[in-house]
Amino acid sequence: MLQTRKILAGVAICCVAQTLSYALDSNTPQEDNTESYKLNAVTTTSKLKGYETSTKTFITADDLEKTQALNLRDIFKKDPSIAVGGGANMGQKIYVRGFESFMMRVTLDGAAQNGNAFHHQGNVMVDPSLLKRVVVSKGVSDASSGPGGLAGSIAFETKDASDFLKAGEKFGAEIGTGFFTNLGYKANLNVYSRLFSDVGILASINHQNVLNYRDAKHTYKNFLTMNNPVLGSNSMQTNVLLKVGGQVDSNQRFSVGYSVINDDATRPFRSNVGDVAGEHFADHLFRHKNQNQSFTANYEYKPEHGGTSIKLAAYHNAKNVNLTPLFTEDHNHGGGGNGGHDHDESSSRAIVLDNYGANARLSNQLNEDHLLEYGFDFQGMSVRDDNMQDSEKNSPNLKHNRGREEAYIYGGFVQDSWQILDNLTWGYGSRADFYYYFDKNKQDHFTGGVSPSTVLTYSVIDGLDISAKYAFSTRGAMPGDATLLRDTKVEISPNLKSEYSNHGEITLDYINDFMSFKFAVYAGNILNFINSYAKGATGAGGREGVRENLNFPLINYGFEIGSAFYYDRFTLDLGVARNWLTAGGEGKGALLADTYELGATWGYTFMVGLRYDADMFDIAWVTRCATGFKKGTIGYNIYQKQFEDIGKDGYSVSDLYVNYYPLGKDKLTLRFSILNVFNAYYMDPTSPLKVEADNTASDKINLIRTALYEPGTDYRFEVRYRF
Repeated sequence: MLQTRKILAGVAICCVAQTLSYALDSNTPQEDNTESYKLNAVTTTSKLKGYETSTKTFITADDLEKTQALNLRDIFKKDPSIAVGGGANMGQKIYVRGFESFMMRVTLDGAAQNGNAFHHQGNVMVDPSLLKRVVVSKGVSDASSGPGGLAGSIAFETKDASDFLKAGEKFGAEIGTGFFTNLGYKANLNVYSRLFSDVGILASINHQNVLNYRDAKHTYKNFLTMNNPVLGSNSMQTNVLLKVGGQVDSNQRFSVGYSVINDDATRPFRSNVGDVAGEHFADHLFRHKNQNQSFTANYEYKPEHGGTSIKLAAYHNAKNVNLTPLFTEDHNHGGGGNGGHDHDESSSRAIVLDNYGANARLSNQLNEDHLLEYGFDFQGMSVRDDNMQDSEKNSPNLKHNRGREEAYIYGGFVQDSWQILDNLTWGYGSRADFYYYFDKNKQDHFTGGVSPSTVLTYSVIDGLDISAKYAFSTRGAMPGDATLLRDTKVEISPNLKSEYSNHGEITLDYINDFMSFKFAVYAGNILNFINSYAKGATGAGGREGVRENLNFPLINYGFEIGSAFYYDRFTLDLGVARNWLTAGGEGKGALLADTYELGATWGYTFMVGLRYDADMFDIAWVTRCATGFKKGTIGYNIYQKQFEDIGKDGYSVSDLYVNYYPLGKDKLTLRFSILNVFNAYYMDPTSPLKVEADNTASDKINLIRTALYEPGTDYRFEVRYRF
């Protein structure tokens, strides 16, 4: 163990540059080197590209397949500015530069994934095996990404037939199966066909079953058994993707898709914590059935010579969270004559969260120096709990609770990219969005505003760009945590205001044939954050909380550094990132204690990766090291309005990936991976420090940290064959 620590410490010291091997590719996304035939891409005659306010990370299907990604932690593990806490699949939450994904605009094939179903489980449900690529926009979302991205955006895109069909091929199929020793299995089938021209159809199904995983203390004691697992770590998924689309002609492209992600397991009510102090695990087991369905339709037209380029999209996303007590249910819902207060672990939930909408994106090349982009958005959102009883809707001296909420967004944007000089580009523009929110207390909220942004990019020499960016973003009031719908003693403030963010960033990008380098430093703040779990504004009649705006700013700053070096068939990636998410005003600049729907704090993250690509195989090694905070580090609790200890440990984890192609990359693939090679025993720093973040650290339930430990060593095997 001591020797292992020395090795890992040495690795950490070596990590002296980069925001991540993926972040590097924000300049030049890597091309897929497989021989697969790609349907014709829409091209443009413009020499200008629309400007981007955000710093981007690109993750491709090739990255996910070669690392046998099974969950969110596997998707984002190579980006040091992104953390995934929570342990088990449904407990996992994404944190980008400190902010939870709830603060970002998240889409799947363009379908908005807004909302928070439950603060003790993740809100992003995707299947890595179905993904074509992931684009993370950090800091703020680009105007064209849509409304609501205070801290950026995450766009997931699924595969289509063009990702499988080879030149001249009319039909094909791919089957795969895999096994992982910690502990589970998977099987998938992809069937695809060319319908006409370059239009194809894809049908994919993936089944994966994590029976349970074991932490590092039990990896080998109970090898290949279900004994002594991390409680609540099981997850069975059956996921489907159907997609029709492609290039109709040289100017037009369309796609129509449907996807469904299903997760079924027996776990504690809280998916991201285990055996809680003072509670008996078996008394609080729930049957969890989570489903995420998305329907999308997209059309794109680009003229060959000038004119207006058009992109149209429509979508509907439905998320269902069903939680049913495995043993005893409290049908009185904790009423006891008071009516309406629902104890978390006593009753069934049937949460339905809908997002639907449409948008248009247009662009015109005005002349050789100006590219004008503009568009319009509509989005509707509703959330309800179908298990809410009439007896829960009223309580003496409290507002009526109708148990559902709706919201609507009407917005648009315009932006221009101006090529001032051959080496100087200025981008400027703004979004404007109007929000209407009808809350559970039958109150109307009219919010919104403008979101201007600007970027100035100077090309110092060929391959070296320096950019200065600024954005002011607005997000209106929207529905919050769906599990609070049935809690009549938590009310909604009648005077909710829009949330705002200021974000400034300077980036430096350099690339040549032998290396690439990225540096980003940023600072910003969040104003009027809507706190769904405020404790300080209680009132008469037994009110226990209120959803209201925070009256002091949240300040966020940090940096990312990244580099990659190329020699022959070797690639070396190095990266480091650090973020400080702090409480201004009464928080006196202290780090923020973990906060629902907002963010989590951790220390430095270092990344090092070494990859060798041969004709018949490739092999890669990746090490991720994250620091925590020593015991006694003080953070600020925005709920209790007090300072508290936020000490938490870091970790160092290494993975090995081997891919072998005995019949070529388009035929038979054998994959072998070892995750957590040195069997590190750890909780992720972004996993819950307290069971109930909105209560004090001295509460009995919070005295012992009971977040889920991450998996110990996991050997993964996979075979894929393409017909």
